[in-house]
Amino acid sequence: MEKKVLTQVSPVVLPWRVKILYAAGSFSKALLAVAMAAFMLYFYTDVCGIDSTVAATIILIAKIWDIINDPMMGAIIDRTRSKEGKCRFWLKYMSVPGMVIVALCFFVPELTTTGKIIWVAVTYVLQGMISTSLLIPFNTMISRLTSDEQQRVQLTQADGIGQMLSQWMVVSLTFTFVGWLGGGDTRKGFLYVGIIYGIIYGIGHLIVYFVTKGYEPVEHSAEPAESVKERTGSALKDIISSMGAFYRNKVLMFCGAVAFLYTLGMAVEEGAMAWYFQYVKTDAEALYGIYGTMSMPVAIVIYLFLDKIVKKLGNARTVIAGSCFTLAGYALGFVTHDATKAIMMTRWFLEGIGAGLIGAVILLCVFDSKTYGVWKNNDNDSDAILTASYSLSYKIGMAIGGPILGYVLAFVPYEAGAAVQTESVCNLFFYESTLIPGLIYVATLIFALLMRKYEKRIPQMQKEIEERKQKQNA
Repeated sequence: MEKKVLTQVSPVVLPWRVKILYAAGSFSKALLAVAMAAFMLYFYTDVCGIDSTVAATIILIAKIWDIINDPMMGAIIDRTRSKEGKCRFWLKYMSVPGMVIVALCFFVPELTTTGKIIWVAVTYVLQGMISTSLLIPFNTMISRLTSDEQQRVQLTQADGIGQMLSQWMVVSLTFTFVGWLGGGDTRKGFLYVGIIYGIIYGIGHLIVYFVTKGYEPVEHSAEPAESVKERTGSALKDIISSMGAFYRNKVLMFCGAVAFLYTLGMAVEEGAMAWYFQYVKTDAEALYGIYGTMSMPVAIVIYLFLDKIVKKLGNARTVIAGSCFTLAGYALGFVTHDATKAIMMTRWFLEGIGAGLIGAVILLCVFDSKTYGVWKNNDNDSDAILTASYSLSYKIGMAIGGPILGYVLAFVPYEAGAAVQTESVCNLFFYESTLIPGLIYVATLIFALLMRKYEKRIPQMQKEIEERKQKQNA
């Protein structure tokens, strides 16, 4: 039986070169997530002509598989033995496949309707699997490069800035790129955009692989390696154990609920936004530009001052503040019916503050939950399993938030590609952009308050854990 020996993660002070280039990977990571959430259902239905219910079912099935795949991937990463490091190994070997599959997702060949459905299903599922093999090690890297809390916050700052820049580009400029590159042919335009996004996606992850060389600790074995049979059986035990640890850790479950609700609200709003801007406000390209212009600078300012915000409020209270700002934005849009562009800009400003605060610290909250797990249940969970739990919650939010839009369209007289839609359809798009995500963030606030209850006890928990260790070593 292999005996795993961990190289201790040290409180290393990382050079700014590492932090800045880590943001390049974050840009790539978010590019795929935002593009899939905001445009894939629209692309499959309005551009490729696939029925909305069928497209939504494909996305739902893919996300359900992702939900199964994430804890498996977390366990596999934790058992990876490589001189590259357990996280860097996956960045090295999966970046190019990721590059290819992103491009293929935006390419649908001239096939029969059944052929198109099969193509979309295969490419979308493969995209989910490959992105998981990159997403979990990428996020886990924050806790693997250094144990210093301030350095982790700064890495999170870089991560957030990269994500916000990516979100701004994808949301604000995708339709512009599609029109420009396609020359009026939307399908051709999306193909070229997919190729460009795929290249950016792969290169960004490779940059992180190279810049983190020498910083990620390497696991090694004190005894000869296990046989394949032993290794497989042990991996299955790891998966079962990790799922049990999730349900035993109340704080991790609260963090998972926040991540799920945050992603669900974002997926519902962004998924409906293309239709809302096109059919309700009838000015999609201009409004996408304004939306991106409003949300991106606000979020970047938040990330620039994140270390000071977290030092003042703590992780959980930062999520609470973010939930309140976001709720205020949705309430403004719902009450005023987005009557003017000035109101819409104010709403997006508030939402940008809220989403930036929540997105910036939720992964730090997940890492904090490890303290509770060790204190309460003696669960010395690995960082990859914790990250997989976060990713699992994120994927569930995407699994529900994206496909549900397609299913709901089946209950209203929506006509794909029509110049105008009926009042009931337009009302649906309005509620999906304001009321529904607003209610979701009410639930987010409740779970954030529960997180705060336990966060206040972390110093005492850490003290008791250390006392326990000292007694065991005595």
